[in-house]
Amino acid sequence: MALRALEVHPDLSDEPMAPAGQEYLERRLPEIAAELELADTTDGDTDARPPTSEPPEPSGL
Repeated sequence: MALRALEVHPDLSDEPMAPAGQEYLERRLPEIAAELELADTTDGDTDARPPTSEPPEPSGL
């Protein structure tokens, strides 16, 4: 979502970040990196899901 916002409003990247936003981003950075890595490894596979403790639902074959 944030990347989309920067695509639509590229001038936002020049705005200073509030300290709370910076802290949030620093806390979330490892999770964001893992999500991006997962997205890179799925290569557009629409059935790909992030790892969860729950099994995937049956596809109704």
